[in-house]
Amino acid sequence: MVITKKKPYQRFRYTEETLQEVLQLITNLITISEASRRYSIPKSTLSNKLTGKVPQKRKMGPDTVLSSEEENNLEKWILSKALLGFPMHSDEVKDSVQKLLKETERDNPFTDDRPGKKWLQLFLQRHPTITQRNTEIISKARASVAEQSIGLLSSKTT
Repeated sequence: MVITKKKPYQRFRYTEETLQEVLQLITNLITISEASRRYSIPKSTLSNKLTGKVPQKRKMGPDTVLSSEEENNLEKWILSKALLGFPMHSDEVKDSVQKLLKETERDNPFTDDRPGKKWLQLFLQRHPTITQRNTEIISKARASVAEQSIGLLSSKTT
C-alpha cells in the first residue's frame, strides 16, 4: 500500500502586486487568455476584476468593527503605553474599545458593545507589531536597577 501525501490547498498562487500588474498588461498589451496562461491566474478572476464584478483589491471576510484609522490609533496607543512601562492587559484593550463603541453609538456584533477573545485575536493578527507577553510585577526600585549598578555591587563584594 502506497500512501501519498496530499498537497495543501492554496487559494491564491499569486500576489496582489502581480495581479495588479497583469491587469495593467491586459488593458494595454495582451489578452485575458494569454495572461492567465503566463501568470497562472484563473481567467475568471481576471475577467471579474476587469468588468468590476468583484473589487480590484482582495479582501476576505466581513468589514472590521473599527475603521482602519481607529485600529491604527489603538495600536499606537497600546505601543506607546508599553514604551512608557505600562503594558496593556487584554481586558484593558477590550474596555477601551467598549468605551469607544458606546460613545459613538454604532452598530456592532458584540454583546454589550464589548469585544471578545476572537476579536482581540484577529486584531493582533492585523497588527503584528503588538505582541502578547506575560508580564511580571516588580517594584519600582527593582525596575530602575541598571546593568552598571549591578557590576558595581559585585566588584565591591569581591
